[in-house]
Amino acid sequence: MNRTLNLILGWLFFITGFVGIFLPLLPTVVFWILAAWFFARSAPHWRDRIYAHSKFGPPVRDFLQCGVLSRRGKAFAVGGIAFGLGLSYTIWSPPPIASWTLLVVMPPVIIWLLTRPQRLPSLSAEAVAQATLILDSYRHWLGQELIPRSGNAEIDAERLFEHEAVVASHGTEDTPILNFGNRAALHLWDMSWKRFTRTPSRETAEPDAREEREALLAAVERDGYSNDYSGVRISAHGHRFRIRGATVWNLIDANGVLRGQAATFAQWEPL
Repeated sequence: MNRTLNLILGWLFFITGFVGIFLPLLPTVVFWILAAWFFARSAPHWRDRIYAHSKFGPPVRDFLQCGVLSRRGKAFAVGGIAFGLGLSYTIWSPPPIASWTLLVVMPPVIIWLLTRPQRLPSLSAEAVAQATLILDSYRHWLGQELIPRSGNAEIDAERLFEHEAVVASHGTEDTPILNFGNRAALHLWDMSWKRFTRTPSRETAEPDAREEREALLAAVERDGYSNDYSGVRISAHGHRFRIRGATVWNLIDANGVLRGQAATFAQWEPL
């Protein structure tokens, strides 16, 4: 029942947003954010099709994954609303109830859009430091670079976040918490950056797979890294998938102190 309701709401907001492409009064970005949110819980392939849209996909994806809306995304949304309002009052005299509804609803929507952060959380000082630790530790254990390095930590962090292979890491807490996930990881586990970086890493696996996962991590802590790992994981919305060819390695700082573990893989398949 929940899946059916989510699917219906997804299509409702998708169609409304599609109409907004031709009727700017309806902000397509806002409605497609809602559509993608509901599709993620019912029909992920339709969420992915929204993400793939050349114009509206990036701001929708950035908002759902990272809670940000770029300056361009804000311009599309707010400009469309302003143009639509101006056009509607120029060629059509709305009835009083419609006028009051627009006056009450649209200003908070515009304020909400304009106050969204613009900078990706993966470019915060903490995230850049974590990305540097991931990259340096990979080079230490594997003897090669995970991605091409520029020499600029922020640029490298951005490259790691946009890297096509999944990259994720956790810390050294008693129950390790995820502290970095690139865009591919957020997409695969159906989580926002905020949720991902507050999630115990063990919750990325089903309960009956956690013992095997713990054995892998213990072996990595002992040996430094492990190549070609395969296992089953589960997304936040219950979608199961098998990962293949994963590399897992220890994160160590300049003093050789263990700071956590990271993993990367480019192959997975839904189950």
